[in-house]
Amino acid sequence: MDKSFLVGRVYQAEDIFLSEDDLNNPLGGGGFGVVVRAFTPKLGVVAVKCLDFTAGGTMPVEELIQKMPYEAKNMHMLNHTNIVRMHGFTTWPGYFGIIQDYMPVGNLESLLENTKPSLTMRLRIALDISNALCYLHGFDTVNKIVHGDIKPKNILLDDGLRAKLIDFGTIQIIAHTTTRKTLST
Repeated sequence: MDKSFLVGRVYQAEDIFLSEDDLNNPLGGGGFGVVVRAFTPKLGVVAVKCLDFTAGGTMPVEELIQKMPYEAKNMHMLNHTNIVRMHGFTTWPGYFGIIQDYMPVGNLESLLENTKPSLTMRLRIALDISNALCYLHGFDTVNKIVHGDIKPKNILLDDGLRAKLIDFGTIQIIAHTTTRKTLST
């Protein structure tokens, strides 16, 4: 597999430990593959977004191969307290993985299904995600990043119940324009 797109730390597969329980109980999944909990000596407990290049999941293999490196490149550029941090990559025969922070509470969708958050918590989550979006939209002076898939499943919560945005597979990088529209009365 061509690894030229890998920017950032590449972890050796033998340095990533998965228990049988973690393999049998993924944290999440979708058309790309699955997310599993793992352990690395350097980082401790992490989440690994795994892409199976051989099976292809529900998405054609060619599309997966093109999409995952795009997501990996874009996640590596992002550094914000309300965006799940990407630590690096790993590869093993037929697979590619993005190593990212493990969020023990899970996603907002699960939280809303199981509890009724207080008004204070709901406002804090909204503020956290607003901060992440402001960061993305003002990423640099040339480009802004549009996430394109904001939903409760793509908002994770850390152990302090701080919200963090995840899943950058559908983002678009758009040039800022100087054109402004004004409303007239």
